[in-house]
Amino acid sequence: MQRKVSGRQKCAPSSKRLGFLPAARVLVSLLSITIILLPNPGFSEVAGHFSQIRTAVEQTKRGNPPPVQAKVQDKVEVLDAIRTDNSGKAAITFVDDSSLVISPLSYIIIDKTLVAFAPYNVL
Repeated sequence: MQRKVSGRQKCAPSSKRLGFLPAARVLVSLLSITIILLPNPGFSEVAGHFSQIRTAVEQTKRGNPPPVQAKVQDKVEVLDAIRTDNSGKAAITFVDDSSLVISPLSYIIIDKTLVAFAPYNVL
């Protein structure tokens, strides 16, 4: 015995109507991964290195304890914290060859680096 159904029958959604959903999910996933992996100022960006150190100078990498004793030629990165004791002194040479001397009893955080390039003429 067959039943007659009046009106429109309910059926599975058309693949044409939902065809964009898998593509949209892939696009959103790719965009999310790209945003996460894009270089940002706080992701191991080398700002410079220690060129001079006198007595105790502590460096906390990216603000994560424990602090370590800094040594000449150690890299300094964005978000590093540097502390000198009452006789400590340090000099940092940045990637653009500018420098910073840190006095005794100081605490600094390398927030960001800006590198300015001199304009040049194109022949």
